[in-house]
Order: sequence, then structure tokens, then C-alpha cells
Amino acid sequence: MVERPVLVALLGSSNLTVALPGVIRHLRLRFRNRTLTVLVAYGPGRSYEIDGGSLGIKFTSLSRCELLGAFEQARKQDASSDAYALLTDIGNDLMHGVRAPVLAGRVRSIVERFRGVGARVAVTSLPIEGIAKLSPGMFHFARRLIYPRSRATHDAVVSSVQAVQDELGEMASRGEIELLPLRREWYSPDACHVCPSRGGEAFGEWIDALVGVGDAMGGGQAVVHLATEGLYLQCRPAYRLFGSSSRAHDARPFVVAPGVTVRGF
Repeated sequence: MVERPVLVALLGSSNLTVALPGVIRHLRLRFRNRTLTVLVAYGPGRSYEIDGGSLGIKFTSLSRCELLGAFEQARKQDASSDAYALLTDIGNDLMHGVRAPVLAGRVRSIVERFRGVGARVAVTSLPIEGIAKLSPGMFHFARRLIYPRSRATHDAVVSSVQAVQDELGEMASRGEIELLPLRREWYSPDACHVCPSRGGEAFGEWIDALVGVGDAMGGGQAVVHLATEGLYLQCRPAYRLFGSSSRAHDARPFVVAPGVTVRGF
């Protein structure tokens, strides 16, 4: 019997960017006997509502990027595939002054588009506990370093993060998403970024929860080697640097291993 192909969408910011090669490797391990296509929208500082980034780089907002249309088109071309979507790194918008209901609404609209074409959707929780426990000094240091133009206060951010988390909880209670937990020990002192040494563990648990390990493995485990060295060069999202014209990439499929194709947006 021919195994059904697998289509996966990944949306995120800094944590997904750093962990991406390992995430692709983990997905290939989970679906090692099946054709795998991964559509990924990522980039440091990327947001769901506004065009933004870090270090002078701007990315199209995740709610408006071309990944969503490409995913829908792929489902139309082959509705037999098993389809999954993982939304992570939610919260950058709040540091730029976007209100919690607006951010939650953008996440909800993305989820609805994925669900509309039959995808199973998971969203990672926001690191509310770690952010709430940040000292005033650490909060202001991280804000000045990562979001130099932000004037968000610690209390306002904690309140907004909790409000978004509550909205995600409501979506999960209605069966619209799988709301994935996190562990405080995964995160660096700024409470927002997963430690590089723990990224594989974090994303591995999230992916396993999304796809269902038992259904995905299809047999005994095996070490999977992927040619990920060219991943960032060939699958970068389009971006603008310091307000200049866009550095466009055409999101051509990049084959990282036999049967494994990745497109960046």
C-alpha cells in the first residue's frame, strides 16, 4: 500500500529560525517512509499582525505571507495528503503595541484557513509564567535589546500575554486547535527565547503532539541525515533591510533529502 504524502506548515519567529534544521530532521524521522513537503514562514522578530523583524530586517506579517495560499493550493492539488500546521512564537506583536484581541484575532484567522482545508492545527502556549517573573531590570534590558522602539511596560505585556493565552485556551476548548504546553526550563533568562540546546527537545515534543507519534512512525526509529546546510540560503523568506527594496526569494522547492522538500516564505 502506498503511504499518503504529508504536508506540514510551520509559522514562527526567532525560535523556529534557530531550530529549523532540527525541526525538519525531526519531521523526517517521524514520517520517514512518506513523501514530506514542509512550508515554513520564519525570520527573527517576525510577527503575526505587523510587518516586522529585528536588526533592521522586516518580514511580511505571518497573517499576510504567501505560505497560506501555497498551503491551500497544495491541498487542492492533492487532498489525499495528511496535513498539519504548527503556529509558534506568538507575542512579538504585543511588544510593538498591538492589542491582545487583535493578535488573537489574527491567530484565529490563520487557524481557520488551515482548518478550512482539513489541516490539524497546533499552537504553542505563550511563556506567561516566565515573563511574569522577569525582574524589572531584565525586562527593560531585553526590551531595549530586542525591541528598541517599544515602550511597552512589564505589567501591560503580562496582561496582554495572559489575554492571548486565554483566547487560545478557548479555541482549544472548542476543539479548533491543540494548545501545546511549554516548560520553563526550555527558555533563556529573557523568558521568550528557547535555549539553543533545548530547541530540539521543545520542538520535538510539540511536533509529536501535533502529528501523533504512533501514527507517524510507521515502524522502528532510524537516524535520518538531511542536507540542511543550504536551508537558509535557498529557503529564506523575502525581507527588507533598513527600509530598502525587498530582497525577494521565489520560495522554490528545496530538496533536502529524497522525498523531503522545503519551501520558505
